[in-house]
Amino acid sequence: MISMRLIIATTFAAAIIHVNFSDRAIAQSAPGAVLTGKAAFGDFRSDAPGVRRHIKAEDLPQPFATETPRNRVEVVAKPADAQLKVPAGFDIKQFASGLDAPRLMRTAPNGDIFIAESSSGRIRVLRPSADGATGVKTKFSRLI
Repeated sequence: MISMRLIIATTFAAAIIHVNFSDRAIAQSAPGAVLTGKAAFGDFRSDAPGVRRHIKAEDLPQPFATETPRNRVEVVAKPADAQLKVPAGFDIKQFASGLDAPRLMRTAPNGDIFIAESSSGRIRVLRPSADGATGVKTKFSRLI
């Protein structure tokens, strides 16, 4: 019985120490300041790796303070100079394009990627090429 209490007490103490040290590690390792208040609100133009935000309940607008927007989604062409921002040491390559409303993606053990295209009612298989950067599209099945 004493050994069980000792195990529980040790586990609890270790959990507290881990939480305290991990909070300090996050605060010290993250670059840049934490954005708070109105500065914490932003959109895709202000997002980048390392940007941190702290939004408190009191920073949020009151319910119904603004009118609900009545706009629809419109797909637009990607600008020629559009580039995703990634941390140093990472790079991005386009794997596939021209999919029709892809909604669900699953990876098979052999590396094939199955994608459900909702609008066309089909499942496509993307097979990575030898360089791993591009996918070869194959129609797998039609959804009922």
